[in-house]
Amino acid sequence: MNTQNTNAEERQERHITTTSEQSLQGFLREFVGHVRGLANQGALSKEVLQNYDKAALGLHGMLQSSLVVAGQNVGWVPVIEPRIPLRVPLDPSEYGKKGGRKRHQFRADVGYYEGERMDIFAECCTTDEAVGCFPSSEIRRRGWGEWITKRDVLLHFIRNSQHPVSAIVICVVLPRQMRKKPPWPWAKGVGANLFDEFSSGWEEAKEELQRYISTSLVIVEETSIHVDGNFFPIDFP
Repeated sequence: MNTQNTNAEERQERHITTTSEQSLQGFLREFVGHVRGLANQGALSKEVLQNYDKAALGLHGMLQSSLVVAGQNVGWVPVIEPRIPLRVPLDPSEYGKKGGRKRHQFRADVGYYEGERMDIFAECCTTDEAVGCFPSSEIRRRGWGEWITKRDVLLHFIRNSQHPVSAIVICVVLPRQMRKKPPWPWAKGVGANLFDEFSSGWEEAKEELQRYISTSLVIVEETSIHVDGNFFPIDFP
């Protein structure tokens, strides 16, 4: 066995891993900076975060644009809503949902090329998906309906993607004072402070995903952005 070549390959692999981690941290900083810019311009306000009707006009799109710009600023090539084929289709009946079609593809909010392949992905969840951190079975148990949560969709994607997946970033909007909640059954059973209600659940979902790939969790609320436990104040108007 050529020990010298093996050591060189190991050093190269470590270098690639370190560079990717540095790029990811840079991406997260760029995302925070772009959202701060939207707040400074007045486009992204506390009212948009706290009022579901206002958010429905374009909050998801604004955050998606921030994910795109952040990727461009660190030299990644963003692809909006790529469709990634699955080795094993997602079968809704396995999650207690009746009558749904099998999903043969996963559509991400944004995918990124870092070099020759697209293996980094980002998902954005606004307030209507605040409960997406739970297993789908928990949604049924609580009487909130029959649907497949973001947690379960992402786990299935990571385990069954036909293409390599190296990292995923999840951005979730969890205001501390919802003034108008989404019109879904779950919203009637929780308080106005979605951060207190669901932030720990999203941390747990992150830990589950982290078992498979590098996972970053970004939580947006009225006073700050939380990035993997770090706190970045934002002065939303």
